[in-house]
Amino acid sequence: MRENRLHRRHPLVQFLLDNGIYIIIAIVMWRLPFWLGEYFDKPITELGPRDVRGNVALSWMAVAIELYIVAILAMSYNLILGFGGLLSFGHALFFGTGVYAILILMTQYSHSLMLSTGMALGLSVVLGFMVVLAAYRIKGVYFAMFTLALAQVFYELSRVNLTREITNGDDGIRFIGDNTPEIGLTVNRLDLYYLCAIVMALTFVFIRRLMNSPAGKVILAIRDNEERTQTMGYNVARYKALVILLGSLLGTLSGVLHALSSKGAEPGSLSVARTVDPLIMTIIGGLGTNPGPVIGAALLHLGEVFLSKPDLHVDLNFLVYRYTAVVDTRSEWALALGIVFVIIVMVIPYGVVGQVNKIWIQVRRWLRKFFYDPLIRQNEKLATWMEPFTGEPPQVAIALAQLSSTESVSQWVFKNPHAVLTSILVVVPVIVGFLQFDWRATASTFLFLLVIIVPLRLILWGAQKFGFWDTTTAP
Repeated sequence: MRENRLHRRHPLVQFLLDNGIYIIIAIVMWRLPFWLGEYFDKPITELGPRDVRGNVALSWMAVAIELYIVAILAMSYNLILGFGGLLSFGHALFFGTGVYAILILMTQYSHSLMLSTGMALGLSVVLGFMVVLAAYRIKGVYFAMFTLALAQVFYELSRVNLTREITNGDDGIRFIGDNTPEIGLTVNRLDLYYLCAIVMALTFVFIRRLMNSPAGKVILAIRDNEERTQTMGYNVARYKALVILLGSLLGTLSGVLHALSSKGAEPGSLSVARTVDPLIMTIIGGLGTNPGPVIGAALLHLGEVFLSKPDLHVDLNFLVYRYTAVVDTRSEWALALGIVFVIIVMVIPYGVVGQVNKIWIQVRRWLRKFFYDPLIRQNEKLATWMEPFTGEPPQVAIALAQLSSTESVSQWVFKNPHAVLTSILVVVPVIVGFLQFDWRATASTFLFLLVIIVPLRLILWGAQKFGFWDTTTAP
């Protein structure tokens, strides 16, 4: 029976389980510009040159475009650090290379966009090989310091008088007049939106396929134990070079798209902030996971957009608790980000994806114990009907249902108080925000519950630590 524990689910069911959420997100990305146009102004396809200025839908499309760009940058950094295990503080070098190369080649040498993009990617390969050569000789913090120093060299070169004729120093370079590529024009914002969306989707699919391939398994093995992987006969240096070069190419590609979106290049594109941002996004979303960098980029970028307003009215109103605060989040955004980052690292060290996976496992166990197994015990034919969805042979499902404990919901709550509190903290704000169709209601409810639940979890932890709460003996 153990060998026949699980069968493969029906191929269609398995495909939907593996890719259903990505299909939904792809549909949302496809229809988002039209929804924005219908909600704020008028259909995007009917916009003319006179309708550009002050158009709210185009402003939100610009936010979405920048989100896709930073998501590509975060995924490229996650490929090097999360999957490759190489800590780099100089990833801004590749991003800035894409930004400056496009602007210099198109404005000063009148090259086409395709040729400039190809030359920018070629330059990133050259710089990537410099990093690869360093990775052959140094590791750990020494490698991180080398990449930081290399990026800082190019950052200073973009500002000094020696290269001012090319980079224009601190003033930067901008597309002006006929030098602006057609796709970079505001009236063609829809084309740029779909270009960035497609590139982000292809980057995600490429990295996902790479990590599920035999080469990806070797890369993960090198990250976990380089010495053992080398003793097994794999060329560790070759796989490290592959990770660094792919990460540099994708980072440069995000820089190219950023140049088209912002229509300019400035020394900030090469600053250390362009490395710290994707690092924070990756850690928040989930280091070494496929959707983690995208989720982290969405949380960080959209959080900055929503919270970086002149006045943010936060109404913490729930039952008898009421508190209204007006905060100048433009000046306090960095402080808020630091606090959120510390809380996330301490509470969910594996990132949002890791915490969601952990919660999902608990939810599946709960549904099996209190929903699926009782139904199977009452009607054994359900095991046959559910086989295409569960992949579990009927005789196995029936046997497990008979062996399943008859624990009540109250007993489960007593044994898993932390899971219950976490579920309340996650689910209740979402429900409140959905019912009121207001993200502020979600934020207010979440903050209020956070004030209550964090002390409760600390009290429960102390009670379990000192033996006042024994979860092995439920009432």
